[in-house]
Amino acid sequence: MRTSLYENGVTVEITHKSDLLKNTKGGFRVGYVWLANTEAAISMDMGKLVGWDGGTVFIQYHSQHGMTSEGF
Repeated sequence: MRTSLYENGVTVEITHKSDLLKNTKGGFRVGYVWLANTEAAISMDMGKLVGWDGGTVFIQYHSQHGMTSEGF
């Protein structure tokens, strides 16, 4: 499906990254922290889609979230 979309001028990208960190001793607090970053992007070549040569539409979604050991 992704190849068909690309051939028709639509590119879809989705990425996700998670990190789990632990402070075992020292500092203000001992515990875990989970951090996450999610992105989704769509790029549309308007020349291929509707004949508008040179036109591009780009939409991007970005989300950052996380949780500390109190939330686990």
